[in-house]
Amino acid sequence: VGTNLTFFAMILLGYGGMPRRYATYLPQFATLHQVATVGALILLVGQMIFVWNFVQSWLEGRKVEDGDPWDLADDDLTTAEWTWFERKLETAVTDGGEDETELATDGGQTVDDADADANSADDA
Repeated sequence: VGTNLTFFAMILLGYGGMPRRYATYLPQFATLHQVATVGALILLVGQMIFVWNFVQSWLEGRKVEDGDPWDLADDDLTTAEWTWFERKLETAVTDGGEDETELATDGGQTVDDADADANSADDA
């Protein structure tokens, strides 16, 4: 909400002819400047909530007792880098190509390059 208020008001100010980086501006731009300021204050409140939550979690949050807070070892994943996808790819390639039947085919016939060049010369 704050981002939309701030930057949409600035876009309208630009369309209205308000130059950038001026210390003073015409009175007709006052309302949109106030809307942009309210949007910036909403953004500030949101950022302050984030910073407060970060500091509170850091200072008073639960301490991690072991090196595996997500219980990745239970799923045979010893790192947070998701090796499941690599294992899935290896299984798909080495299981004889079961997943190959799901691939779409165009139903066309293969043509070697010499035939393709001859056909394109006939079309011209």
